[in-house]
Amino acid sequence: MHADDLLKDVKDLPETWRGLTNAYRIGGETALKKMRNMRGYDFRPARDISYEEFFRRLSEVDLDALASQSPDPQAFRKGMTRLFNQFDIATESSTHGFRASQGASHQLLDILSRVKLGRKVKGVEVDKDIFDAAGNPLGKRRYDAELGEPDELLDHKAWDPENIDTYLDFAMRSKRAGKAADGKIVLPSDVKEGQLFLDLVLMLRTNDPKNVKWVFDPRMAGKEAELAERILGLMQKGENKKKLMKALGIKNPDDFDDLIIRARQKLPEFISVSAY
Repeated sequence: MHADDLLKDVKDLPETWRGLTNAYRIGGETALKKMRNMRGYDFRPARDISYEEFFRRLSEVDLDALASQSPDPQAFRKGMTRLFNQFDIATESSTHGFRASQGASHQLLDILSRVKLGRKVKGVEVDKDIFDAAGNPLGKRRYDAELGEPDELLDHKAWDPENIDTYLDFAMRSKRAGKAADGKIVLPSDVKEGQLFLDLVLMLRTNDPKNVKWVFDPRMAGKEAELAERILGLMQKGENKKKLMKALGIKNPDDFDDLIIRARQKLPEFISVSAY
């Protein structure tokens, strides 16, 4: 389908037209098809942003120029295409499809708001290798955005507040990345560490720590301190504690108390809520 056919029924909506044109310039017809899928759906993580307002904000930032100013324009455009590909709820009626689109809208709205505030976006959908305190590989991580001046890695969470405990627990646990050869033996290469575990190691290691932020949508406003306490509680649970001690090179259990103190100091920076 030609781009003109994809746009013809929204030309009477100036904000929508400009926003979709902006998406097309960086993501091509794939971006147009995915973004058009949003129409008629309650995709809004904040529940108070209209369809027209969403595209008005999309029209205000020149995404193609943003890519050209990044350290790796080709990787930036590829990352934006990955982001647009998540707007798929019109073709996938499942709960997963809705949540993917909801998360993508939150991610895009937050990135746009940071650009308007003058933040430098170095990349979108950025892959990073994560290492423990001794330099051993722990796994790979894809971050929603990488900012510069100062450097920050962002992960956007459009989580339902009533299910926060389930999501946090899942983000802390190791998962099997695939079936073992005989169905019983799980090799180290079959294990994928949870996002929260990897980010805690990245933030709390003394050797080259990184600034990581989990950016929640506005539904989590006022719950930041509660989130921090729940994460601290997860860190101190049996297996989680053992894994963190090993990854961070802590041999004396008493030194883990110092880690919890450091984590308590850093978590207010790790947890944030986007105001768009």
